[in-house]
Amino acid sequence: MRDEMREKLLMDYGWKFHPDDLKYPEPVNFSHYYNRTKAESGKGPANPCFYDLDWQEVDLPHDYAVESAPDPSYTNALGFMRRQNAWYRRLFSLSPEDEGKRICLQFDGVATHCTVWVNGQLLMRNFCGYTSFTVDITDAANYGELLNLVAVYVDTSEFEGWWYEGAGIYRHVWMIKTADVSVGEWGTFVKPVRKEDGSWEVETETRLRNDSLRERTVKLTTALDGPGMASSEVTLPAKETVTVRQTFCAGNPRLWSLEDPYLYQAVSSVEENGRLLDRTETEFGFREIRFSAEEGFFLNGKPVKLKGVCSHEDQGNLGTALPDDIRRQRLAMIKSMGCNALRCSHNPPAPETLSLCDRLGILVMDENRWFGSSAEVLGELESMIRRDRNHPCIIMWSMANEEALQTTAKGRRILNSMRVFARKLDDTRPIMMAMDNGLLSDATTTSADVIGINYNEGLYDSIHSMFPNQPMVASEIGGKILEYGVMGDASGEDWEAVNTRPFMMGMFKWVAFGYRGESRGWPRIYSRSGIIEMNARPKENTWFYKQMWGEQEFTKIYPIHWNWQGKEGETIPVRVYTAGEETELFLNGVSLGRLTVNPTRRTTWQVPYREGVLTAVSYRSGRAVSEDSVMTTEAPARVRLTPDRDALHADRRSVVTFDASLEDGKGRPVLWENACVEFEVEGPAVLLAAGNSDPYEHLGARVPRRKLHNGSCQLILRAGSTAGAVKVTASCKGLEPAEYTLPILPCEREPHVPVEIETDALTYFARMTEQN
Repeated sequence: MRDEMREKLLMDYGWKFHPDDLKYPEPVNFSHYYNRTKAESGKGPANPCFYDLDWQEVDLPHDYAVESAPDPSYTNALGFMRRQNAWYRRLFSLSPEDEGKRICLQFDGVATHCTVWVNGQLLMRNFCGYTSFTVDITDAANYGELLNLVAVYVDTSEFEGWWYEGAGIYRHVWMIKTADVSVGEWGTFVKPVRKEDGSWEVETETRLRNDSLRERTVKLTTALDGPGMASSEVTLPAKETVTVRQTFCAGNPRLWSLEDPYLYQAVSSVEENGRLLDRTETEFGFREIRFSAEEGFFLNGKPVKLKGVCSHEDQGNLGTALPDDIRRQRLAMIKSMGCNALRCSHNPPAPETLSLCDRLGILVMDENRWFGSSAEVLGELESMIRRDRNHPCIIMWSMANEEALQTTAKGRRILNSMRVFARKLDDTRPIMMAMDNGLLSDATTTSADVIGINYNEGLYDSIHSMFPNQPMVASEIGGKILEYGVMGDASGEDWEAVNTRPFMMGMFKWVAFGYRGESRGWPRIYSRSGIIEMNARPKENTWFYKQMWGEQEFTKIYPIHWNWQGKEGETIPVRVYTAGEETELFLNGVSLGRLTVNPTRRTTWQVPYREGVLTAVSYRSGRAVSEDSVMTTEAPARVRLTPDRDALHADRRSVVTFDASLEDGKGRPVLWENACVEFEVEGPAVLLAAGNSDPYEHLGARVPRRKLHNGSCQLILRAGSTAGAVKVTASCKGLEPAEYTLPILPCEREPHVPVEIETDALTYFARMTEQN
């Protein structure tokens, strides 16, 4: 007999979409009520014979709410973006060879509540938009010639956040095929433990499923990169799941660290009578974490101050439907800023975010969305921990954020229940809750392994004095509002408050990226916060935090241009950010003074304006190490287009961001002009979003024009599945346009579920109509 091999197929392509409830009058005859109370009783779009060929076709990830214009009559909490309910439908086929296997659909995130039908059978209701969930469709599926229909109803009448959450199937969907005996979803837990003699031991827990109707005896073999392998014979009762524990000696492995985030792999194989039934690969890392109430956080025995940021997972006009390329760019950006930690605010992130943190060397606080001890909430907590617990980047589990019950006995009981439940799933990481109140009471503070403090910088010493045996972290911290900025433009006191106290592990700054929602009032639709702009472009704060946290030499001048015609002789504040010890400012070659740099303060000159070149030179040990210049430019002459990559791949997934700006006749950037740029796209690519960093911009996400803001705007495209080239033209009235042709290279696409062609769909609908 042939081996059975697990298949994981991407199911992002070719979904039919309709933004409406699509309610129809209910017949009043007896047969309707009789027939609609049976297994395959889906009504309307949940019914397989419902005709959807006139619906819009979309690829995932998909956030349909961001495509509309903001509505000033709606709430600022969600960025004035109205959400409506919607339907998704997708046809797919399963071969006769698939019968006898276990077939599942894995949804990584649907906002907000959703119901899933397959072939008219209701198979799943999910009540958290941030939780990954699996739908077993084995029994409901058709095998062979007749197609299958999955229908997803998205209910946005409920919300889970006071920020923009998007709407729709905004993360990936996968089809997973396994034998009837297999490793369960997220079924292997690898626990490296450092022993007292310095050597390492690895414990593994593997959940084996038997979905067949008879008892089965199989051999589980777990092989690790370095420590070798272990085999166990296991008898599995019919329709049961059994957890198998194995132990390995690992010797002296290569450790996962911020500087060298090295990953190992555990391969789990399931055999029956010499026949391979399943094989899974689980990435993990060897690393030791320790939390001290007096000395803070230690990684592999070395003290590490957490230079962290909080982050929502939306970006400008992409909304919450972030392509993997965009996630990679965002995390690389915070890493280059000197950040070493990420708080997933206030929910479990996309799985890809954690895999990237593993590879980049970014520590993570993984946070549950709901606070409670009901079966529903504990089920969501279990999903998060089982899915994420092998990631070495994760150092702590947060149960909740700023709960009203945090000051009460009721809150203490809930947190105690959640802590005990979580530790049964993972006893290697501490449990905490991010608190903004009741920090000097023992209501819930003493129930946490780590005290998470939101804001309240003035209470650090008092809290430590009251709870001297508990580690502390600034789980969320804001900054002062300055005249030229908004919340997030801290003057450095927040970092000083943490960095000068050994007992504080570190901080998580609110917030990494500007985000839609919490705008505080029309016409602004984005939050006032953000170290980085909402479209993932640097802002002044980016360089300030790089000055405080970073290690690479750099110098950056603000303001970003030196065109202040009409203000000759007036004083312009000039700020210089640098990793150097000293910095000197020159105007037209004349020194305006050399100042010592305090990393937690802004180095500022008051400069009487006159045209020319402003240059900052930074020094370390008396030697010039970096410099930056801004200069007075002429009027804009042409548009400039700059892509962030040299080519796309025809994989229907890779993404390019074009920055559009202006330049004068000498090719110098003109960053003071806020003219409108029109985009035109030709070729096998899809326009995902156009945008800028203007928090008051109200144009729809896919309108191919934008005003320049702070000198630039952007266009984001996704490749199709056809090789060739995409040509982008950017034009601005009265200026020479820019053209850029980007190659789209042929490639082997990731295994995916094929999109059924229209003729097959028509045949399917005809057959289903006959049957019904």
